[in-house]
Amino acid sequence: MKKNNDENSDNKIINMKKENSDKANNAQSKPKNKSDYLYKMERVCGNGSFGIVFQAKKVHTGEIVAIKKVYQDKRYRNREYAVMKNLDHPNIVKLYHAFYTTGEKQDEIYLNLVMNYASDNLNRINKYYAEKKEMIPTFLLKLYFFQVARALNYIHSKHICHRDIKPQNILIFPNNIYKIADMGEAKEIDKNRMQIATLRGSELFMSPLLYEGLKYNKKNIRHNPYKSDMFSLGLCFLYAICLNLKVLEYIREMKDMNSIKSILNKFLDKNIYSNKLIEIIYRMIDLQEEKRFDFEELEKELSKF
Repeated sequence: MKKNNDENSDNKIINMKKENSDKANNAQSKPKNKSDYLYKMERVCGNGSFGIVFQAKKVHTGEIVAIKKVYQDKRYRNREYAVMKNLDHPNIVKLYHAFYTTGEKQDEIYLNLVMNYASDNLNRINKYYAEKKEMIPTFLLKLYFFQVARALNYIHSKHICHRDIKPQNILIFPNNIYKIADMGEAKEIDKNRMQIATLRGSELFMSPLLYEGLKYNKKNIRHNPYKSDMFSLGLCFLYAICLNLKVLEYIREMKDMNSIKSILNKFLDKNIYSNKLIEIIYRMIDLQEEKRFDFEELEKELSKF
């Protein structure tokens, strides 16, 4: 990932030039005046192979936003903007607009995605409860998984797979509103066709087929990417009720559901979480793709609680 020297400047003000913004800004109605294009970059709040996420402030209103800055490598197709501009759901991070900037060299182009900002995510919540040696209350688990299931049901209805579901990509907003973030790996996929697996996502939260392909460098593994999203969310759910990442490491080496259930019995506190809730998780992470829920089924199951 190439970096611009200005990326480490906490107080840089970006003037989003209109001629650049018009190329990318179809996600929402256009701002009314030039001051709407001014942002004060306050700090880096995320950094990875995908790019950099800044916490920024709209100069004319003081509104806090997140700006994800992604280098446009000509060797790879970036689908994130194309996916996000067509999504509108209360449990998916909203794209306000987008614009391009250049780097040190004229041919270094960066796409900047302006989105609503959240200071917390599910991973931090898991760590908070783990450090306190307390379990996450059942009502919170139901609240967050129902909202995430709704969001994934919505994007799947548009024939889009997220392909990188993990606690870090589930953001928490005021009033316990949960939203899916980071569409960097998302892709529009035909629901009626099995796909040759592309090894996308985070290793700990990969479905078994994807992990097997990664571990043994296997090619041409066919899988259902919609059911892979379900497996990943099931592992997020499991991590939230166990608060132990070792559970996920054990599961990915298991070859049958009886072995998985045997391992989980050592970690799950059935005095806190109901058998019904645990059975839902088993359906989400079943090693046989066809036995897993789809997200419409999962949403209905979670709504019964």
